[in-house]
Amino acid sequence: MKLLQPILFLLLTAASAEAQTITLGPITKTVYCVGDTMVVPYTASGTFKPGNFFTAQMSDDTGSFAGFTNVGHALLNSGAIAVPLPKLGSRFRVRVSSTDPYMASADNGVDLSVSPYPSPILSETRGHEYLFIFGERRVFGLAGEPITFTAGGGRSGDTYQWVFHEDAVPIMSTDPKPTVVYSSDGVKTATLTVTNSAGCSTSQGVAYLVASCNPQIPANTYVVRGNEGPLGYTNVLVKAGANYVARSNQTIFVEAGGALNLGNQSFDIIYMLKGASLNFGKDGGSAQFILASNSGYTNGDFGDLYDTVCCSALSFDYSLLGVDGESLCLPKIQIDERQNDFQVRATGATTCRIFSLLGTPLLSQRGDGSLDVDLTQLPAGMYFAIVQAGEERVVRKIVVAY
Repeated sequence: MKLLQPILFLLLTAASAEAQTITLGPITKTVYCVGDTMVVPYTASGTFKPGNFFTAQMSDDTGSFAGFTNVGHALLNSGAIAVPLPKLGSRFRVRVSSTDPYMASADNGVDLSVSPYPSPILSETRGHEYLFIFGERRVFGLAGEPITFTAGGGRSGDTYQWVFHEDAVPIMSTDPKPTVVYSSDGVKTATLTVTNSAGCSTSQGVAYLVASCNPQIPANTYVVRGNEGPLGYTNVLVKAGANYVARSNQTIFVEAGGALNLGNQSFDIIYMLKGASLNFGKDGGSAQFILASNSGYTNGDFGDLYDTVCCSALSFDYSLLGVDGESLCLPKIQIDERQNDFQVRATGATTCRIFSLLGTPLLSQRGDGSLDVDLTQLPAGMYFAIVQAGEERVVRKIVVAY
């Protein structure tokens, strides 16, 4: 009888050790994006010591656990462990181990892939002559002419959904390289959503200008007849014989015989008829030029810093100003931009609204005659400001930088 007791103890001890098991539940999703969370279900049986807990272990990208990483833990004998996926790879495996006694389950049996989220690089091309080497392109093309957008940086299996928010034809496309035509000029916006094979999506908004070869000069345009500038108007017409010194964020129309002087500012868009002259400051400047193809200017005249769109025939529509723009209608809205804020001077009740590039409203401010808009509460980035005073409405792209 005494001899049987040690043998029986050993048998009971062995049976207890064999009864401890850890089994993974099914992990049906095997393709993820970096930053996602995977759920690892498990069931443990047998007796574990007090203080034991269960740990999810991630292999390296070869599927080896020789250098595993602990990625999450749980206390219960049955449950699930949330596993963050911060690394890229295509051959990860996962298992669950106990701490006391230490033992590990078999791995999940299938390779796990962690891909990057889509990161599209948007660009566009147009069929007529242009030069763009440096700077931020804002003029994407001409009304009535095809503009082709391209989503670069894609991966196999990516799908695309374009939505063009204004008067584009077509207004939607699943082509990674769609071609659209706008029936009118002005500020346009589009949204691209790219979804990869893991089902992860990235949406990106883009805003741009579509120009016209017969632009209508707005009624709130300031008309320069002598030597003036820089002035705080949104739209400026430089008459024949006049000379204007430009400033930032203006749309400028220059007649034949008119002269425009550029400093080191950045301008929205400049229309120049044949016979208009252009002078550069010592530091140069960046602008978006619309020229007649027979203007006499060549790409070399604009150096490396300019985006040029050529019209076969460029003319101005003066109908809102009167005959040849001789009537002067001073604008109600003037905007003076500064670092991370701007001042609005207007007539009557004025409203300023700030939107994200995707059209989400972020700020709204009202005043009578003038506003001082503080942008420091916004994160660094690009936004749209819409200023309304009476019937006049100004849309301005703004940048917040810290």
